[in-house]
Amino acid sequence: MIRQHRFVLGFLLGTFICIGVEPPNADAINFNFTYDAANSTAPASINDPNGQQLLAMMDDVGDMWADLIEDPWTINVEVRWQVPTLGNNFSGQMTPFQNHPGNTNGDPAEQNNRIVWALIRMNPNRTWWVDPTPTNHSEFDMTQTLYRDLSNSQQTAWYADGNDPVPDLLEVGYIGFPNATAPAVMQNNNTRDLMTVAVHEVGHTVGIGGTQAAGNETNDGKYDIDPQFVRGADFDAFSENATGNAHLNPSTTGGSPVLMCRCRLGGIRRLPSAIDVMAGATTANWTDIDLNHQDFLGGNSWHTDFNWEGGQRPLSLDHASVRHGGTVTLGGIGNVLSLLVDEDSTVQTSTQSLFADFVTIQKTAGGGTPRIVVNNFGDLNSETITVSDGARLDVLGGQVNVDRLNVLEGGELRGNGLVDIPDVVGELVNDGIIRASGGELVITSDNNLALDLDGEDGDGQVIATAGDIRFESALTDTFNGDMTVGAGHEIALNSGGSIGAGGLLLLDGSTTQVATVSGSILFVEQNGVIRADDLGVVENTLILQPSSIAETADANSELRLSGTTFYDGGRLLGTGTVRQNGDALVQQDTDILVATYDMDGQAGNTTITIDPDVTLDINSTSLDATGDNDFDGTLELNGGILDIERAWQLNGTMNMTETNGSPAIV
Repeated sequence: MIRQHRFVLGFLLGTFICIGVEPPNADAINFNFTYDAANSTAPASINDPNGQQLLAMMDDVGDMWADLIEDPWTINVEVRWQVPTLGNNFSGQMTPFQNHPGNTNGDPAEQNNRIVWALIRMNPNRTWWVDPTPTNHSEFDMTQTLYRDLSNSQQTAWYADGNDPVPDLLEVGYIGFPNATAPAVMQNNNTRDLMTVAVHEVGHTVGIGGTQAAGNETNDGKYDIDPQFVRGADFDAFSENATGNAHLNPSTTGGSPVLMCRCRLGGIRRLPSAIDVMAGATTANWTDIDLNHQDFLGGNSWHTDFNWEGGQRPLSLDHASVRHGGTVTLGGIGNVLSLLVDEDSTVQTSTQSLFADFVTIQKTAGGGTPRIVVNNFGDLNSETITVSDGARLDVLGGQVNVDRLNVLEGGELRGNGLVDIPDVVGELVNDGIIRASGGELVITSDNNLALDLDGEDGDGQVIATAGDIRFESALTDTFNGDMTVGAGHEIALNSGGSIGAGGLLLLDGSTTQVATVSGSILFVEQNGVIRADDLGVVENTLILQPSSIAETADANSELRLSGTTFYDGGRLLGTGTVRQNGDALVQQDTDILVATYDMDGQAGNTTITIDPDVTLDINSTSLDATGDNDFDGTLELNGGILDIERAWQLNGTMNMTETNGSPAIV
């Protein structure tokens, strides 16, 4: 029952490499389960006359414990559907079993403080549920419990400080109650989850109660936890009593979340926690444990095993958490199943690669900002990254490769470097902030509709006031949030986009530096706004749709329309200046109400074309930034109407053509 392992293929700095992660440990603990049909009575609640379901569950449970304890050892277990000798009120029972049929030499059931031969009885009179997918716990809302989550009375009743306090981040439970997807039978507290009871009973075989070695370890009423598993901390975990019952967490105080307690097993799923495994290791002298959930307890190096709960850094099938309030830096390639960064903690890639299928950066307590920092030449690779309120993903010259990036309200993607969404159905959903800082932030995707820049609520923000942003994928929908470009900076929408109702593109330049938006076609839809504060430039082909607005913030502001502008019913507003540097095509009635509309632009060669039966109504004080009100470009009136409220002078060309019976009118 050897742990299964995955391998990761990666491209780093242009070199194809194969990263072998968690090589299988052929010497890990091994369980041999056999079913004793002759001494078994088939259970009434499930169909298992030959014990096949029980034996299959035991195999899965053995794999689970083999994942956790990787010392070389073999444990032989006979299993029965049989009422425990303790009585019918007990769901299961493990006893050392020197008379195991396989023990032909009559060797002791325990050797070197470890079980070799064992018997597990499972009560056939209980109401059982057999999970058809025992390694998938989706029917339960699984919750991790840390030492700090316990009440003061629970901490005092179950644990004792030795030379050191119990670590706040010590995992002391991993349990779940049935959710709506669980079968109705599991909603009954009298129903036993076969997996939970099996995991518990096999837990006795690895040293947590039920053996002479466990009795010897707890003859003072406690397990002396090995400091190597908890970054040198010296503390104890109390057993049920000092007279032979070595379950964890005395039941005189209720509510224990551990697996190996003398406590509720009905209507619940319990799985091994760190303290369960450590207690077994204390009894049986296991030295090589690999916890499923590993917290970083202290120090600053990811690759120092001593810094992690369990005394081993997390690997590709493990859930890693960094929430100790400090900074952790990779010293090599990191590869975990999931990564949680919380509570003013930071993970830095340095120049290394970090692989994590699922990444969550969140802030649940305290000050500061939890972050993952992807440094120059470093990279972060994930299926899903979620950046929650008060947290940040900082790309500081590195690269993020992610199938789905969720920036929640109050969360932030910040920096410079590359964010790539390689999945053809991948997506970036921004309900928080995307902010450039210190250079150019580039966001690309193989999905050309990958970017939901305003998020599910339509209030996401994009800010380029301390750097530039280049989007190489199109937007999934119209942008209804706030997009701000600062002086000397640029947002490039190279696959185009749309500013929708309530959306604002603010070009916040200065008197000497422009704020620029560029790229492919940019639509401004009904009630969408482009605004220039000081000096702003639109280099895109711009389509102003009905009831859209392009405006200046004040009399000192200037908006330059440097690409081709299609006026489809929008308006130019404000007390400043709009320069028509690019050509304009008027396709629907349009009102120009800005104080100064420089019709022919800075170069004086703009062409304005007005379609048949369409009116361009210009009610500006001035048609030229110099105040001369002259037009040096070209007017193409193809049956359209040019209505200018102020006196002006034509120094360029005007072509008036009747089109489809519509006369050209000035």
